[in-house]
Amino acid sequence: MPLLLIKLLVTPALIGGISLVARRWGPALAGWLVALPLTSGPVVTYVALEHGVPFGVEVGLIGQPPKALAHSAATAGSYGCVKPQPLIVVPDPETRR
Repeated sequence: MPLLLIKLLVTPALIGGISLVARRWGPALAGWLVALPLTSGPVVTYVALEHGVPFGVEVGLIGQPPKALAHSAATAGSYGCVKPQPLIVVPDPETRR
């Protein structure tokens, strides 16, 4: 029963704490904290406590490649959304007098 209570309280408390950080210090710091594995980290810890450390390690390693792929796709997609800007601004000869 105590592990169930910890499961129900720890992860929501971490996410709620980040919401308070966002209000106090702004979204930049909150964004850095949200990038940490605050939801999957406790889950892997609970699995390791219930089923043993070797199984918890397997679960943690299996979860990493999909996360890396998702982050790579999100980063590439965000670069695709940015309007390309010219590196050198050449003045138009007709507007120059």
